[in-house]
Amino acid sequence: MAAPVTVREIMVDVFEYPHIPYWFTLRQAAGIVRNTLLQGEKHVQPLIVLVFDEKYNLVGMASLREIIRGLEPLWSGAGAGGTDGGKPPAEAPVATVMRQAQAFLPPEAAVADAARLIVEQGLELVPVLEDGKKLIGVVRWQEVFRECSRLALGG
Repeated sequence: MAAPVTVREIMVDVFEYPHIPYWFTLRQAAGIVRNTLLQGEKHVQPLIVLVFDEKYNLVGMASLREIIRGLEPLWSGAGAGGTDGGKPPAEAPVATVMRQAQAFLPPEAAVADAARLIVEQGLELVPVLEDGKKLIGVVRWQEVFRECSRLALGG
């Protein structure tokens, strides 16, 4: 029997994914999405931007849905003014709409572990941390599905 496929074997390198610092505004995040995720040569799925702190630690992820939700006052006709007298919505930091990264896997984890996390927590991708700290990639549901279906159905 062959050794189980590991997360490292199917993960996508972290530098293949667009990433921004947490202090980027929603305007900047939307620009990154438009220029890299939607129009760039690299069309990655799922459409998520990784968000890092100043020490390049992953702090969260922002999907198109979360970014557009943050910009809703600008496109819904609700008004472009800031909330509570603050900055306009487009100038709010992306950290205000991102999801914190809460589930991680080591690169040696089996694909079955990734599948359980993705299914049980409804995730689109799971960050892969080397030595429990350094982000080296992400494992996406597409690759997990491909590997699990290959194991289940053959081929």
